[in-house]
Amino acid sequence: MQQATADLWIAQGIAESHDPQSYILDKIQDKEASITIIEINQKLEEFNDDLALKQAELKEEYDKKYSDALAQSKSDEKKAIKDQRERPDMTKEELSTKIIQIRKKYDSTQDNILQEKISELKTLDDLYKEKIKKFADSYEFDPYVKIVWNSNLSKYEAVKRN
Repeated sequence: MQQATADLWIAQGIAESHDPQSYILDKIQDKEASITIIEINQKLEEFNDDLALKQAELKEEYDKKYSDALAQSKSDEKKAIKDQRERPDMTKEELSTKIIQIRKKYDSTQDNILQEKISELKTLDDLYKEKIKKFADSYEFDPYVKIVWNSNLSKYEAVKRN
């Protein structure tokens, strides 16, 4: 009965008959493609981890620059106040003007640090994208695997070609 049903399904196009040897070869190819996909995804994850580490290091570096600039600004303000106490001829208006200049200089320094940080992060991101593209291009003609952007995970991943 089962053979008759199978033959009927094959005749109606509902099912296909497979040669055991080709079925085994297909399964071997599927397994090899799966292993390759796992290896590629591990490499892509290494790229992502490397980017995250470099971004964190860069942010830490610029946070320190920002902190140092703030400390220098505060130190300069304290020095200006000390100078005013030591120079009785310096008016409060002159002190106020000096502090405003220090704060403007700090604001300018802060803006420069921020612009440098943004520029460095963009350069890092561009290098990452270039590296990923070069890596993905190496699988462009692979018959079993392709690298695609997964918008749900916001990262590249290897998948089986259809």
